[in-house]
Amino acid sequence: MSDRILIVDDEPSWLTAISVRLRHLGYLAETASSGFDAIYAAGRAVPELIILDINMPGMDGFETFGRLRALPGCASVPVIFLSGKAHGSGREQALVLGARFALQKPCTPDVLTDAVSEALGEEPGSPSLGGRTEMKFEDGTGSFGTGGTTPQEAESKRLAH
Repeated sequence: MSDRILIVDDEPSWLTAISVRLRHLGYLAETASSGFDAIYAAGRAVPELIILDINMPGMDGFETFGRLRALPGCASVPVIFLSGKAHGSGREQALVLGARFALQKPCTPDVLTDAVSEALGEEPGSPSLGGRTEMKFEDGTGSFGTGGTTPQEAESKRLAH
């Protein structure tokens, strides 16, 4: 597997945690710490998937999303919003804009892994992904394996509690 995934977040700890796990699963993970950096990176090489924070200084995730969509080759790249603002109206706005998923931070590695595999057209929890490995977040919570539910089901369960 060599899908290139661009991860955009202004929080270094999230960039590191997500990129390390995705690389461990065989993805080519590139990071950008701002919307401007993301536009530059995607302009150099179009990714197969973008994971995008909403609340970033300078240019928020929604504006970044629009600018990325305008780049040659990026109009149809799936986007997963992963943000502390991916609930309520922020979630609705992300999905109306065309995001594949809008996941609330923090989410379990299972939910993110399944969202990534689904967005890339792979079977969630497939042996080529989370089913073959288990890792912990830096705070010791969660595992980076299979969740047994779709990202939408897991997110709905989380919001219901």
